[in-house]
Amino acid sequence: MIRRSVSQLAGPPRIFTTSRSCLRTNAWPLLQLQSSSQQARYASSKTTPTSRVFNFFYGTTLIVGLGIVYIYATDTRASIHKWVVIPALRTIYPDAEDAHHIGNQTLKALWEFGLHPRERGDPDASHDLAVEVFGQTIRNPVATSAGIDKGAEIPDALFAFGAGIVEVGGATPKAQPGNEKPESFA
Repeated sequence: MIRRSVSQLAGPPRIFTTSRSCLRTNAWPLLQLQSSSQQARYASSKTTPTSRVFNFFYGTTLIVGLGIVYIYATDTRASIHKWVVIPALRTIYPDAEDAHHIGNQTLKALWEFGLHPRERGDPDASHDLAVEVFGQTIRNPVATSAGIDKGAEIPDALFAFGAGIVEVGGATPKAQPGNEKPESFA
């Protein structure tokens, strides 16, 4: 027979006290009686050829899957931008100016990590859309307005969308209050 004092039967010291009797247990002394051979269990350090094949298969599938998601999500023509990103922005940020600001900040962060949406390939390889404006040849007549990038923080990311002209900044000779809140864009 093993003799124990009352303090040993009380279990480990309790940091948080509770009045719920279901949390109090007398199993602590039983756990201490288990032999060390029952408590110690070591993971096998050997891998079988089957587990190597499965690990290779799952790892390769994960890498290829992430590559496909990367290529799809960073393509400007991907439908995820129209059907997921825009509705999510409108739901999370009902105010158009807040959504615009967050969208620009997100695009800036994605540009810094190389994860920004971009025009894949050369859609105008034959240069059918090229135009000449004020002596400058522009690859296409699509342009962005100055209101998209008011602080001139993301011009390169906007060029990556495929625009031929990107206007940045927004300066007026006199400060203007802007449109009244809430703005509505139809």
